[in-house]
Amino acid sequence: MGAMKDLDDIGAVGVKPALWIVLSRRDIQLNDQERARIEATSDPLLLQRWLSRALTVHTAAQLFANMEADLSAARQPPSGSG
Repeated sequence: MGAMKDLDDIGAVGVKPALWIVLSRRDIQLNDQERARIEATSDPLLLQRWLSRALTVHTAAQLFANMEADLSAARQPPSGSG
């Protein structure tokens, strides 16, 4: 299990710079609180979701909208399998 945690940490480290690049290239303006939120996040799943959204949203509000619901759904075990 330790190795999986290490892989998650590596993933979070790699995704965060990509997120900053996409936000910058798409000229999505972030306030200090939004920047701090990204910097403080180490959850690879959350960072991946933000990166995916950053490719299509137009504002920071859209980037962060409904994230709790999205993460909750993403972490649910698949239903009906078995």
